[in-house]
Amino acid sequence: MLKSTEIRPDVIVTWPRHCDYPLWRLRLKEHRRHVGRVVVAFTYHHVDVDYRDFVAELLGPHVTCVDVTVTDGRDWRDAAVNAALDRSGAEWVWFTEQDLDVRQPGRFWWTMSQWADAYDAFAHEEAGGRWHPSCIIVRRGLVEETGRHFGPDPVDHFHSFGTDLDGLTNVAELSAVFSFGEFTDPSADVTHMAGLTQNHRLIHDARPDEVYKPSEMSAYLSACLASDEAVIHLRWRAEARGYLGHLTGGSP
Repeated sequence: MLKSTEIRPDVIVTWPRHCDYPLWRLRLKEHRRHVGRVVVAFTYHHVDVDYRDFVAELLGPHVTCVDVTVTDGRDWRDAAVNAALDRSGAEWVWFTEQDLDVRQPGRFWWTMSQWADAYDAFAHEEAGGRWHPSCIIVRRGLVEETGRHFGPDPVDHFHSFGTDLDGLTNVAELSAVFSFGEFTDPSADVTHMAGLTQNHRLIHDARPDEVYKPSEMSAYLSACLASDEAVIHLRWRAEARGYLGHLTGGSP
């Protein structure tokens, strides 16, 4: 058995300020004992909604929030991730997204600790070969050896960063141990909802028929609204209920 080493990474996450993710905020409480600083980089996407104060208050004082404004044509996510990294000083970092749900954080981080003496990076590979930005855990020293480019060129966000990582180390594939699935898959160890942030934008813009995987989105919103623990903004609640009502042809 590999030697167990607690890694306690800083969490690096970008956060469009017109969005909130109630279930991710709840799960973060379960991750707290396994991670270090949580750094949230708020970004602006020309939407007339701003949840920053609401989110920051709920996340609490142990979370570092930074506002990112892009004025020079730079990609928003590249700018945001780098701004968050500049606020982090841990030996490890965890790049993640709010549409990722690790259902058993204790088991997840125990496994990372078991692997830490053998690997310097862990990630999940999506179809097409990209290390997906929803879950990349890596030693900070390696991050500094990359170009720290997280923009969409030449393929998609984090593609260049993942290519740099592959040239520096053997990245451990998380799906070798954990099953990945959709939000509605009860057997999945880790779920990932592609398109969650864009779906929020479509619902806000009154374009519900364009929502990606509406059954998944419906299940997610219903779970948020049904939670006894999740604190939900009144505007977010109204938009969620409005979308669910649209799907059913009446009241959700």
